[in-house]
Amino acid sequence: MPKPNNGRSYLNFKELISNINIYNLLGQEVKQIAGNNSNSLTIDISELSAGNYIAKIQAGKAVKSIKLIKQ
Repeated sequence: MPKPNNGRSYLNFKELISNINIYNLLGQEVKQIAGNNSNSLTIDISELSAGNYIAKIQAGKAVKSIKLIKQ
């Protein structure tokens, strides 16, 4: 279950993170984050409005979606 936060989430993966796309619950892309050639990355959505978001993370050949809750 996602934990509410003030705009920062920390991710760790086994593969290198190539990019992250953030979507609102209407399916509209609201932010895109380029990977940093690392297997860990901080997602900063502090500039977005409070609410629920979906982060689609591409790491290696895998794609994972996680729910973000911004307070």
